Amino acid sequence: MNSSNSSKRPSSDGITKPKPKKTKKGEGRKIGGQPGHSKHERSLFAEHEINSLHNYVLPTCPDCEGEVNVIVDAEPRIIQQVELIEVPLIKEEHRSYPVWCEKCQKIHYMPFPPEVLKQGLFKERLTALVAYMCNVCHASFTTIRKYLGKEFNGVLGCDYFSAYRKYMKDFNVSVQFCIAHLIRDIKYLCGLPDAHTKAYGQKLLDGVKGLFKIIHDRDKLTQQAFNSALEEAKKTIITVAIEQAPSQLNKDGKEEKREAQNMAKRFRSHGEAYFTFITTPAIDPTNNVAEQAIRFVVIDRHITQGTRSIKGRKPCLFSIDSTHL
Repeated sequence: MNSSNSSKRPSSDGITKPKPKKTKKGEGRKIGGQPGHSKHERSLFAEHEINSLHNYVLPTCPDCEGEVNVIVDAEPRIIQQVELIEVPLIKEEHRSYPVWCEKCQKIHYMPFPPEVLKQGLFKERLTALVAYMCNVCHASFTTIRKYLGKEFNGVLGCDYFSAYRKYMKDFNVSVQFCIAHLIRDIKYLCGLPDAHTKAYGQKLLDGVKGLFKIIHDRDKLTQQAFNSALEEAKKTIITVAIEQAPSQLNKDGKEEKREAQNMAKRFRSHGEAYFTFITTPAIDPTNNVAEQAIRFVVIDRHITQGTRSIKGRKPCLFSIDSTHL
């Protein structure tokens, strides 16, 4: 497998990773803070920055249940928390009402203040937030739009990962499986040494190429002819995928052309979900939009190098939320 027929990164093509050095049991550095390393903690917010203060004082001794009525002159234990307000946006509307002038027989409007006209839709603080998200957090305009408003996601655009298939089954959602990922998997079949599997993969690849040729020739066809051609191309691909998959069992009854049969099984179960975009024109045949939506998570994963426990995951997730929200 390589980057053209699998999910491997292009940088891994033709590179053999060195074998990791074996270490004896008990050797090497332990996970977590190292001896002699100074502890790092977040500085507390100043008292004037606190909006709400909650005090806790024990009414009785937790050991003997004796009465406690003296607060010791010592520093209290402190936990500080930050939360978003329920409605973070204040929406204002400026109205200039029409008035009728009897003298000149015209309708007049009071001009809006210059500062209102200059600000446009976003006022200064929201403008600063968008600028920070765009230039510092490298968020795309699509991501910023999703953050500032609601979007309807009627169709799930995704690859063929098992979690998406389970979601599709459990919640009965409409799905558009990514054709770009399908092409990559078909190319993998074309690169296998078995001649029958290779020929099967080439037939599928030709069928997909025919589908995209129709899409590229969209301007040359009427709407009816375009829809008919797409349906015919879809039918051809599904027929080839299911009915022309080679099969051969060995003496033990084990399938020898497993890769081709896996592809046929995929189309028997979810073949229609690769062509949702035909009946839903606003849907993209690839999952590029979905991958762009989770791009910041992938970037953070590369930066943090992942975590090894729930305890380590919590501050990592908080860091991601704080950065991108």
